[in-house]
Amino acid sequence: MKAHKEKRQTKKQKKQKRDQYREANIAPVRFIVNPELESQRAHKERLKGIDDSRIRHIVEVAESKVDINICNAMTNTIKLDFDYADIASHNDGAVPPAKSQSHPKDLELPPLSSNHARTLLESEAGAAIEDRSGNLLAIRIPNVFSPIHEEILNAGREFNRNFKFDKKKSRNHFVPSLDLFQKGQVHYGYWHQQGHYEISPQISTDSKEKEHNHPFQKKCEPLYHILNMYTERIAPSLAKQSDQVWEQIRKHRDHEGFLSEIKSHFFGQTVHFNADIRRHKDRRSAWCGFDAIAVFGEYEGGNLHFRELGCSFPSHPGDLFFIRGAGLYHEARSGDQEAGGWVGKGRMVFAFFSDRRVFAHEHIPRPKDLGAIYGTQGQKKFREHHPHLDR
Repeated sequence: MKAHKEKRQTKKQKKQKRDQYREANIAPVRFIVNPELESQRAHKERLKGIDDSRIRHIVEVAESKVDINICNAMTNTIKLDFDYADIASHNDGAVPPAKSQSHPKDLELPPLSSNHARTLLESEAGAAIEDRSGNLLAIRIPNVFSPIHEEILNAGREFNRNFKFDKKKSRNHFVPSLDLFQKGQVHYGYWHQQGHYEISPQISTDSKEKEHNHPFQKKCEPLYHILNMYTERIAPSLAKQSDQVWEQIRKHRDHEGFLSEIKSHFFGQTVHFNADIRRHKDRRSAWCGFDAIAVFGEYEGGNLHFRELGCSFPSHPGDLFFIRGAGLYHEARSGDQEAGGWVGKGRMVFAFFSDRRVFAHEHIPRPKDLGAIYGTQGQKKFREHHPHLDR
């Protein structure tokens, strides 16, 4: 009932904006952006590395839609009254690379007022959350992976049939009678650090399962390329500096080529099969960068909730989310339930991380993607036509 009411309010807000445009004799024209030169170069390099003509076609079509999909999501943006840069910079300075990287300090966002209502940012075009300075905190871009959705599901089914799940890694709180995936969860990491900061990074045990992991990585190649396109727009510093990390990792620490098929800008990944995602914060991620979440499956309902911000995004198969992983507590929900949950045949969630300890270990500066996605002037022009939503 509450979701329907909030949806009606959103439609009403959009109508009010259209009326304001008419009264001011302003036509709400489509905002056109041009990709940065580095993104165009990255696209050319991406195509050089693709052997399969079908994947090449998927990548080219997806590339043509990146900027308009991001801008469509940004037309439904709420602005929160605090500056994330102040919070991130303070905490980033409190834990320098030479000290307690294994025990980072939590980011503390300003508390919400007691009468702050929960906002469900439900829109077919997607939605975003910004601070008062225009720094992106979170964004949902719907249907990004729709063209490859069934392909990735099939890869997940095959991976589940062949991979030997460790029962110690499985969880017990699964929805009964599922037939899409096995009742198990694998934390399948590309790059994993164990213990304290002084211990060198190591390729995780799961990544060394070449027999099953490499075919799965290869079949997920379109997913990684598409993810990279959006990362290059939303977090260009993260994309650029992660590439430098990968260069160091492959050169000095991956002599046996376990990570040869990896195409992602992110160097940490987990894949959850049929698992509820409880409330958590990826506190080891880069505070001024982003984490990403991609969801697949045959399920109904649910949303990604940020309790500290009082906001939620709907979560549907094929959606892509970017969030300030180190700054925001987030959880999966079904409807208005407190605990995570969903209804359907099964779900597979890819979670990508920007572990700041890896940057520090490889002596590469951590990314600092603070500021407007398409530049200050570009965002100012965009907001003239698409003002922030009123909460």
